[in-house]
Amino acid sequence: MPLFSQFGQNVYASDVVQTCIDIIAAEISKLRPRHIRRDDEGLIEILKRSRLNRLFRFGPNKMMSIREFLEKVTWLLYLNYNCFIFPTYEVVEGSRGNQSKVFTGFYPLNPIQVDFLQDPSKTLFV
Repeated sequence: MPLFSQFGQNVYASDVVQTCIDIIAAEISKLRPRHIRRDDEGLIEILKRSRLNRLFRFGPNKMMSIREFLEKVTWLLYLNYNCFIFPTYEVVEGSRGNQSKVFTGFYPLNPIQVDFLQDPSKTLFV
């Protein structure tokens, strides 16, 4: 006689749910992200020499491959209904004196608590 029991208040405590998330994360980890840009006319341009594409190809940070990164981001998204990624970058000055950010890595975060604050000028801080 089969016995069924509930998992309480947390649906993610079920091994069936964990298996489903694992399968989804494994499939998403097979994706190959690319940096693309749309121009004013709506045409898509794939940026071949983009530094973001280099990060997506060789690893988003020093500890993970892109496959591990995508799997971790998917797990965090399904378990927390949200995912936070911390970008690291260097500010580089161009030949004309303009400054730009050069991304050096992306790190998935699993915070214990997140507070959203807004200042009087309506700027949002996390």
